[in-house]
Amino acid sequence: MLHPEVFTIASLFKRAEVRFWLIGGQATELVCGSSHEHGLRPHDDLDFFLHADDAARAVGVLEASGFEYAHGGLQEGDLFLRCGELLLDLIPILPAPPRTLGSLEGVEWPPDLLTVHIVRGVPTLTPAMQLAMKRAVSQFYGLPLRPRDLLDEVALLALLA
Repeated sequence: MLHPEVFTIASLFKRAEVRFWLIGGQATELVCGSSHEHGLRPHDDLDFFLHADDAARAVGVLEASGFEYAHGGLQEGDLFLRCGELLLDLIPILPAPPRTLGSLEGVEWPPDLLTVHIVRGVPTLTPAMQLAMKRAVSQFYGLPLRPRDLLDEVALLALLA
């Protein structure tokens, strides 16, 4: 199920002029418009790509809204912030060509990864790029797609069919 805070966080980022893309399972829910009352699958966080030039500003906005450091860091390529039960995974990315930082620097992203796709007012990746992102991360780590990513893959492939 789409987490209601997706829209709150998107609004915070927009007001602060942070360039961002909702990614991961919540983005799949948004893009696929799941009609199942429980959504496509359970989710434990909200994942965002943040334009690397805006990432520190995004963190400041979130901290001012009550989020606190959980672990990781922007320089390490993956920062987690928490507010109550809500966990945010923030991944800084440079756009041209798409390049993540720190521990994710070696991921090979498709050139058109960050083509903005707006759904219900939230910037995200196109369905094809959501799928490409999941596959690129899996390949980078040398692991098969996780069961939850396989569920997302099925939904994205159905949308693209």
